[in-house]
Amino acid sequence: MNVDFKSIKRTTSKGVSTARIPSFNNPSREWVWWDQHSKDIYKDDNKINGSGCASCATLAIVRAYSHQYGKLSPYEWRHKYQQKMFGHMRMPWHPEECVQVLKSAGLRTEYYNQMGLSQCYDTIKKHLEMGMPVLVWVYAWSRSSKKYDYKYTRYAHTICLAGITKDDKAVILDSGAHGPLWQSDLKDICNHILPGTWLHGFILVHPDARYRVRKTWSDVTSQVGAYTLLENAKAKVEELHAMGETYTVYDWAGVPVWPLYRVRKDPEDWQTQIGAFVYFKNAASECELHPGYHVVNMWDDVLMTATENLKVPVKVRVAEGVNIYADPDGKLAVAKFDNGIYTIVEIKEHENVYYGRLKSGVGWVNMDDVRANL
Repeated sequence: MNVDFKSIKRTTSKGVSTARIPSFNNPSREWVWWDQHSKDIYKDDNKINGSGCASCATLAIVRAYSHQYGKLSPYEWRHKYQQKMFGHMRMPWHPEECVQVLKSAGLRTEYYNQMGLSQCYDTIKKHLEMGMPVLVWVYAWSRSSKKYDYKYTRYAHTICLAGITKDDKAVILDSGAHGPLWQSDLKDICNHILPGTWLHGFILVHPDARYRVRKTWSDVTSQVGAYTLLENAKAKVEELHAMGETYTVYDWAGVPVWPLYRVRKDPEDWQTQIGAFVYFKNAASECELHPGYHVVNMWDDVLMTATENLKVPVKVRVAEGVNIYADPDGKLAVAKFDNGIYTIVEIKEHENVYYGRLKSGVGWVNMDDVRANL
């Protein structure tokens, strides 16, 4: 989800900015944030007195995505809730304190404080492209230099990234001197996120952590509920299954999380299970490697059965320590596998057990010991 920065319309009154920005699961969401360095703000104690950049950035996300704190200003939050939650009102907040605020507002978070530059960039970019916000701690110097460049702050500063443009620039909601709304190259922002410092890192915020019950993720009209607790979503699927309806629980990103597809030799015996998969196609790929095995759902219904006609050659994953046999009978082990990917070029059956011949020619492997190369 890319943002057209030029199309963002912002209004500002007494240091309080308002703008609508495209976001997760919503064509556009209203953002409200405060400029702590605005002269007008300091004249009004009812807005931001005593609050810092971390307060402004965190409360901007809370106001945009949660009803937990209503329409609180940073001042109201600081004096009504912060003392009660943390036992102090010192500034700036540590990232872990920001996490507590976001979690108490019902938002799921991921806090990263040790990450290389490229991984930092990839992680934040992916999150912004999905339309979700990121809290970032930036410094006045980059990772590669101790020389101050003051691109984002005079020392250390917290900003909210609310989107990303097609040309890889992050949309910044800022309470600092650069603010209140501007954009900067995401790679450069990441270069100013310093690992290993006291106030450092970034927080990925997942605005909507509810589990949705649908027939398929793309079929929005089939949704019968959205649940905060996974157990409640599971119970709904169970209820619908009893009525002859097949539904799936999806997480906030559309990934199916329940029911899982099991691969078993005996559909009703969990001890014969060799794998459980979120995606049916992955369960089917695993099942096909094991003639006589089945893919079953949570209610032990057989969805497919592997035949003896396994298509070879096929690449499989084998764990370290699995035996390599001299012949396709499992009687004489001649070596053990190293963990890795191997190619099977022939399948033979012996006493209802199937063996695969390795392309390398070193021997055979019991097909029950291999896994799909997913």
